[in-house]
Amino acid sequence: MTESGNRIRGLDGVRAFAVIAVVLSHIGLLKSLRENGLMSDGVYYSVRGAVGVEAFFVLSGFLITHLLIREHRKTGDVSLRNFFVRRVLRIFPVYYLMLVLTLLIHLSGAGATDLKHLAMSFLYISNYVPQANNSPMLDHTWSLAVEEHFYLLWPAVFLLFAARLRLLAAISVAFIAGALGLAGFLLQNPGLAGGENFFRWSHIAGFDIMIGCAAALFINIARPGGVFASVTASRPALALGVLFWFNQATPFFDGTITHVLLRGVGFALIILWIYGRQRSRVVAALEWTPLAYVGQISYGVYIWQGFYLTNAPDRPADMLWPLPMEIGVFLLMATAPLSYHFLERPILRMKDRFRKARPRPGARPATPADAKGRLGAKP
Repeated sequence: MTESGNRIRGLDGVRAFAVIAVVLSHIGLLKSLRENGLMSDGVYYSVRGAVGVEAFFVLSGFLITHLLIREHRKTGDVSLRNFFVRRVLRIFPVYYLMLVLTLLIHLSGAGATDLKHLAMSFLYISNYVPQANNSPMLDHTWSLAVEEHFYLLWPAVFLLFAARLRLLAAISVAFIAGALGLAGFLLQNPGLAGGENFFRWSHIAGFDIMIGCAAALFINIARPGGVFASVTASRPALALGVLFWFNQATPFFDGTITHVLLRGVGFALIILWIYGRQRSRVVAALEWTPLAYVGQISYGVYIWQGFYLTNAPDRPADMLWPLPMEIGVFLLMATAPLSYHFLERPILRMKDRFRKARPRPGARPATPADAKGRLGAKP
């Protein structure tokens, strides 16, 4: 397989599908297709906005772990400072600009949001906002809070056990099992969650991110060109990934926990297949310029779609903001590219200053003999 610098081909296409699912869900198109009999319930539950967020989570866990492993192998260390600075530069500017604009619109008298939800969004804890204070305009910030908690904790855990990838993989699997076990328990005892959306809590929602982490660790533990790498790059693996993604549209699987687990594993299998088949026609299709471009600006699309459209098609009729849906879509299509080219990209260039980590005194870069498998290994 080949990589262009730090970029894995095809993943921008995955990002594009994920954010398109979010937008189509939030403008009510998918719901309309379902209600008019043009989309089955199973397909709807496999492509709606929440599933796009799940795909983002798995992809995020995979890529962050990929980068951590590569940095540790090059330097024998991981610079947490550089990692956090890069994340801040990538996430904070657009996010906080959106929150400030939301506050200004609210204070202008439009009543666009709930101040408690807004305050919790500023603190990146909006995934724990009480249902009574949930604002459609800020509903998408919950997933950003989950990812931020992951960024704060996982790199430190990784650094602590970086020399023991099998142990890290075991930790990932244990977290997944614990999170889904807790979710299943709360499904059986909903009163214990106090009526809140516990599937958004970081210690539960983070299981999808950890599936991505586990995928990156497993492909690293495996021998390059060995059985695991060959199997995950095979056509049956891709077919199984798609089946698991659409498991809710089949008669073979049942149960909420089963659905979400298989969907997460399905996304991981698809990502691993893309990673191992960089020269395939599927990857070439995912690299189609318009699709890849949407993937490149997907973070801005995700941020601004909530601002312009709200995160639910059934918003209150007396809400003065956002503007009518058609205008909101137009503004989103205009703002997301402008945000990327004139705000995000100039700031992203600063990340290069925090990309090179110096070897820790006394540490030596890992050698192929130290690591059983390599992410990014070329044939």
